[in-house]
Amino acid sequence: MPDRPTPDDRAAGDAAASDPLIGAVVDARYRVVGLLGRGGMGAVYHCQNVRLHDRPCAMKVLAGLGTPRERARFDREIRTIAQLRSLHTVPVFDSGLLPDERPYVVMELLEGRGLDEALAAEPPTLSRALAVADHVLTALVEAHALGIVHRDLKPANLFLVREDGIEVTKVLDFGIAKQTRASEPALTRRNASMGTPPYMAPEQFRNEPTDGRTDLYALGLIVYEMLVGRRPFEADDPVPAALASMPVDARLAWMHLNREPPLVNGLSPQLQGWLTAMLRKARSERPADARSARDALRATPEYGGTPSSGLMSSGRSTLTALPKPPGRRRWQPIAAGVVVGVAGLVALVALVRRPTSAPPGTVEPCVERLATDPPGAGVFEDQTPLGVTPLPVERPCGTARWLRIERPGYDAVEVHLHGPSAMALGVIELVERPDGAAGGGSGAPDAQVDARGDIAPPSPVVRRPPKRRSRRRTPAPPSAGSDQRGPTVPSQPDPPAPADEPESTGGLDF
Repeated sequence: MPDRPTPDDRAAGDAAASDPLIGAVVDARYRVVGLLGRGGMGAVYHCQNVRLHDRPCAMKVLAGLGTPRERARFDREIRTIAQLRSLHTVPVFDSGLLPDERPYVVMELLEGRGLDEALAAEPPTLSRALAVADHVLTALVEAHALGIVHRDLKPANLFLVREDGIEVTKVLDFGIAKQTRASEPALTRRNASMGTPPYMAPEQFRNEPTDGRTDLYALGLIVYEMLVGRRPFEADDPVPAALASMPVDARLAWMHLNREPPLVNGLSPQLQGWLTAMLRKARSERPADARSARDALRATPEYGGTPSSGLMSSGRSTLTALPKPPGRRRWQPIAAGVVVGVAGLVALVALVRRPTSAPPGTVEPCVERLATDPPGAGVFEDQTPLGVTPLPVERPCGTARWLRIERPGYDAVEVHLHGPSAMALGVIELVERPDGAAGGGSGAPDAQVDARGDIAPPSPVVRRPPKRRSRRRTPAPPSAGSDQRGPTVPSQPDPPAPADEPESTGGLDF
């Protein structure tokens, strides 16, 4: 009596019945055996090359007839991956058109599993995590040299196969890869962020230009996840109350733009420094390219080359993040493949900053709202623009920040935020300069606001020092026959401050 069909058998039969491509022979040489999976813009099939003794291969076909833009993007993917020869990328064998004019590309059929599946089963040892990073960097060295930026590195796009007894990491899916050379047309729509939010770099969230260092940031996130068992920024991490009700992608964007990842316990200073550099918010502070990043990784004490053992060992990693958020599971998957648009992130750009690392035990950050009259004043920290007023500013509770407020034609003001709790600032009234000169610039501020978080006054008091007046002695009229320019008389020093006006580094005195 025949066995009863399993749900998988029925699903395979339904797929074959609904997909006319399964069972067909394409271009008289590729027999389509079955469906391997579907993505955002295409499907991947298991095929056999009937002219090469049924040699197995994979065929990727564009989903539907597609728009001219989608076709151009698919053609670009073919041209992109066809240039790559590294052991750590997937080789392309052929390409063509189906009878309905859908384009296809034939690639090597990989047998193994994705890094995302491997991480869900068991985290890798430290040496294997670094070997995966080394393989990915080797693939990126070649791709970046050809002007190709992947822009969507994530565990699901890294595939683990075994070749000659050694486990090798392959970089998949250059479907949204970007050619950085001028000869390639720009196919990505303007103001369209490409990537998967948990692994996107700050410049992708801001829709700024991307380059090879964008891929290095994503790889840093992947390495962090392999070492610790969680990403440095997760959807349920605490955020300011004003952001708590925003969509998951928006909260992730805010964390990537504003927060520094926690340090990893147990790493050497060299490896911790390498990981920190990979995750810098500014591209200019990351390694210059994939080759220099790989060289720096290989120079760490933990790096041991490429061992022949499998990625997953029986021993679990003992590395943890400092501090580690309480009450969370070790592995929490988040749906991948979500593309973030600009519209949902415009409000987040004004919050961009680099806060001081929060002390252990800090859960909810302190958020103060800076408002000025008139509004629209620029807020700066160490020459770095944070946004314009009104502007919410976050700081770890218990830490301090000095901010500078500048508006053309008004006196500049410095604001000192500190204290163990969030404080309520009133509206800071800006004083217009009589001469209409632009406020700000180098030198001391024209006013200071000392905002103490432990004592919340009903309204802030901005104390401005008296205007300095330069007193010059008027020279006597020159006598006949003397030098018409007259002698230069030096200016006198400024008068001392009145006795009832003590010096103060802040203007809020309680």
